[in-house]
Amino acid sequence: MKILLFFFSIIQATVCLTRFTVPESAQIGFRIGWISGKQEESVAPKYFVVFPDEQTSKFLKVDERSGEISTIAHLDYEKRSKFEIVAVRVEESGETIDILVDVDDENDNAPSFADSNVKFEISEFAQLGTSFALPTVSDGDGPKFDVHRFVILQGNVNNVFKITARKVNEQLQADLVVNGQLDREFRDKYELLIEAQDGGKPAKTGQLRCSIEIVDANDNAPVFTRSRYTASVSANVSIGSNIITVQATDADIGENSRISYEIKKTSSPSNSNFAISPSGVITTTSGLLPASTHDVIVVASDHGNPPLSSSAVVTISVMGSTLASPPLDIIWLVESNSAHLPENTTLGSIVARVSIAQMYRDTKLRLLGTSSLCPQQTDQSHVYLLLLCGIWLFLSGKTIFRDKKLEF
Repeated sequence: MKILLFFFSIIQATVCLTRFTVPESAQIGFRIGWISGKQEESVAPKYFVVFPDEQTSKFLKVDERSGEISTIAHLDYEKRSKFEIVAVRVEESGETIDILVDVDDENDNAPSFADSNVKFEISEFAQLGTSFALPTVSDGDGPKFDVHRFVILQGNVNNVFKITARKVNEQLQADLVVNGQLDREFRDKYELLIEAQDGGKPAKTGQLRCSIEIVDANDNAPVFTRSRYTASVSANVSIGSNIITVQATDADIGENSRISYEIKKTSSPSNSNFAISPSGVITTTSGLLPASTHDVIVVASDHGNPPLSSSAVVTISVMGSTLASPPLDIIWLVESNSAHLPENTTLGSIVARVSIAQMYRDTKLRLLGTSSLCPQQTDQSHVYLLLLCGIWLFLSGKTIFRDKKLEF
């Protein structure tokens, strides 16, 4: 019955709160304070102390006679940041004192990334603002000394990247953000050193190495070494002979830089006279007329998707100051089988057959030097007959030509 009355009196007694703060680095035996605010000397216990949980009694001790509160184990804010104790005065007042001990956080932990190295492949066409999540970073301290900011210490040429941070589940998450135009042809790799800094003064830090490879996009068309090429070739050059080599380069890599060549199809007949190899060598595919000039358009295309292309003009000059006479095949249809006509040849007689070579079959035949012989085209455009068309005169028993010439 007495025990019940005692606890009943506690419930009815005055309750007050006493609060203390202790640094987490406090050594074992560190005096946190006294319950009453000052040291009390007594032979008999002055307080009845109650620990709400077993763990509290493993870290803190309360002297029931003097009211001193002290540590009996190392404290760690990250494991437990506060302790509660109840002390009841044994005196008649039975005052109940709630004791709250706060553990003061100290900057005893540095930020640490989940991975110390990370690699990204970023297209050179990446838009401004494109972001890439960096590994999670943690700091064992409380909010006061947790991670506060991120900085790029080195490797950020032209500031093409930046770091943004956002809170995710009360933890600061960092993203790498494209902040400038990327160009693989200007720079194809970046080696960034990123640092996380906490709220300490001075701040503790953790570092992350970020390797970035800029992935090629087909943003460069082939470029010829010259916009116009020229070459001279002999008229009797063999079919299939190499005339000239053109060359184009592409600043991209891989398939985006592999180049194929072709001769652009146009209405010009020159196209059919030439061919080009995959390596850019132009060759002849037919015979060439002396003193002729050919302009050929060569197109270089890469193998990107979609492909990009450019063109150059190749001027090929066939040597020879004037066109040589087309090859003719003349068959004389007279008794001598040669260019000798008997004086008794009658007017209108066919004296020869003239055939023009295959490659000149579009050529028209014209006879100069006499009006006594006339060419007449047959139903075959390249075959002509030579007729005697001069006027024969009989004078003093002799036959003479109207133009009075014996040779033509």
